[in-house]
Amino acid sequence: MRNRVFVAVLLLLAGTGLAWSQFWKDMGASERQTLGESYWLAGDRYEAVGKVEKGREHKALARLIWPDLDAAAITESDQPSAAELLATGRA
Repeated sequence: MRNRVFVAVLLLLAGTGLAWSQFWKDMGASERQTLGESYWLAGDRYEAVGKVEKGREHKALARLIWPDLDAAAITESDQPSAAELLATGRA
């Protein structure tokens, strides 16, 4: 009986993980492009701080999310600082 419960829980967790692993499949094209670009920029940041392997993982995921990704065309948008967000109450 204990083995059945253990196996059932294990299968449930594995199924949930597989279903969530490709969360971007239900997104529209513009959302996938934005998400892919965001993952690419995060990969750049990881590489800049010396976490090269983590950066490569993020960039590989960016290519999976948006296969037509053009890394040269990605630009970072100007974001307000944390102090500006707190001052305006948008944090």
